[in-house]
Amino acid sequence: MPRKISEKYYGPINAIEVGTAAYMAPEVWEGEDATSMGDMWSLGCAMYELMTLERPFRGSIDRIKLSILTGTYKKIKSGLYSWFLKDTV
Repeated sequence: MPRKISEKYYGPINAIEVGTAAYMAPEVWEGEDATSMGDMWSLGCAMYELMTLERPFRGSIDRIKLSILTGTYKKIKSGLYSWFLKDTV
């Protein structure tokens, strides 16, 4: 597996220490490596915020982590967007 550029210069970096907490994928919160699936998760969080003008996960770091790991968030109101867009997010 190729080494990350940051590891080459700074040594291993724990993924949980970088990034915006509200956009971190569940597997990152659980200490696993960040993957392209985590990038899709973050994109979904950004799309949610664009659609609702609110972050899907808010509060303290502990509350954000718990909400992400349990999948607890305020659902998008029906009727505002197509079913496809709503289901995508």
